[in-house]
Amino acid sequence: VDYRGAKNEADLAVLFGKFRQLVHDIPLDTVRILTNYTGAPIDKNFVHRIAGAKKNMMSGKQIRSALVGIDGIKKLLLHTYIVLTNDKSLMTFHNEAEAEEWLFHDIS
Repeated sequence: VDYRGAKNEADLAVLFGKFRQLVHDIPLDTVRILTNYTGAPIDKNFVHRIAGAKKNMMSGKQIRSALVGIDGIKKLLLHTYIVLTNDKSLMTFHNEAEAEEWLFHDIS
């Protein structure tokens, strides 16, 4: 999912809607997602929307999500969440090449 072109919350909502439909339509039990947020105006409302939708959207699927373009305090908060919840399906990376390498290692 490429959010790099998003300029505002409306752009984010359109891209997220397309992403939700895509995940829903995928007939696989395992889904690997590379998301690039570089320069996107991610805020608390968007994060809450994603978190709320994740449970419904991902039920019955094993998910592995690699995130690129998250830095600063947002990256620190995300890493805190990952540690506290022991969520091994989510990881941040500096670039898409690193993210792809992690995504396609065996899920266990």
